[in-house]
Amino acid sequence: MAFAWWPITILRAVAVPGWEDKVSIPLTTDRVFPSGSQHQVIAPNRVLQLREDFVVLEKPFEGSCEVPFWRCIIATGASQPVPTMPDPRWSEAEFKAGLKIAQDDIRKATRVVVAGGGAVGIEIAGEIKAHYPEKQVTIVHKDIGLMSPTACAKPVDPTALAKEHGKIKSWSTPPTDIRLSKEMERICDKLGIEVILSDRVRIPSTESTSSTQAADTCDKCGETEKGSDAEGEVPAQEPPTWDGKWGLQDGLRRVSLESRRTLEADYVYPGCGMRPNSDIVGGADMGALDGALVAVDDYLKITSTTPSSIFSKGQYYAIGDVCNTPGFKIAHNAFSSAHRAAGNIINEIKGKSVVKYNPGSAQGIFRSETW
Repeated sequence: MAFAWWPITILRAVAVPGWEDKVSIPLTTDRVFPSGSQHQVIAPNRVLQLREDFVVLEKPFEGSCEVPFWRCIIATGASQPVPTMPDPRWSEAEFKAGLKIAQDDIRKATRVVVAGGGAVGIEIAGEIKAHYPEKQVTIVHKDIGLMSPTACAKPVDPTALAKEHGKIKSWSTPPTDIRLSKEMERICDKLGIEVILSDRVRIPSTESTSSTQAADTCDKCGETEKGSDAEGEVPAQEPPTWDGKWGLQDGLRRVSLESRRTLEADYVYPGCGMRPNSDIVGGADMGALDGALVAVDDYLKITSTTPSSIFSKGQYYAIGDVCNTPGFKIAHNAFSSAHRAAGNIINEIKGKSVVKYNPGSAQGIFRSETW
């Protein structure tokens, strides 16, 4: 990408006109480093391959597509559907145009269903309801409370989670304090947002109209839940069944839940389904993946079950949403892991010992009278 964007503010930019100009800046060397610095930003560009001591770029830098390194940090994050995150192929102008389209679509909607009651789902529901109090907004969430008050929404069979290289998916979302869930529910109720718990939006399959998929991958156990459509014919007077397309619909649609309850909506928002951008690591060595996440040790160095792995010399680190560090996948922990990885590289340069990463605790509530 040729621009940087601020994830914490993007959901307001999705819903509120004018905010599309407040969440991004051009990604250039002079924006990131002081004048005269030896450091450089290579953007827009893309790393195509990882090698033992160099990376392969899509476009040449200083006459070569190969950039050698002593230490490398993988900070590719995770992806969510547009408009929650921009398409990586977009320019900054296209990003802003996409946000304006999303704002206009939300303006046109009358009944909004948000699939998922985690941080993203709660925030987008709040932004929409605060800016458009007349709209009907409903959050559908799989857990017994908003966020993740239980350690796992269903029992996990470890053998079912084993990957082909014999490793068990080890990362799971830490449970949030039930008091936080209750407070979020109270705020939603105050705003007039309907909250449906212990249920899921069912996404019609694109391959067959006879099957559906649960609206989110269980972020605690890493498995996507499946299901089937409710049987029976749809009365002619009812709206058509939702076809699984996110965003603004062509009129009201019937959205089915796992409980076989149906909701009517003309806008469906994907407040779930984050996917780690770990393909580049998996392409170099599948043994370095823990499920879909990059496996790291206590010091944030990439590890692998493959004896001859390019990651075996400890020259690669991984931070943020893409790796299996403990704790919540939130901006706070991305910052803290970045700080720790940078500190460890400095320690290595100075011949000092590296330090274990500790995500600490980031649970809290930030209250505002206007959301």
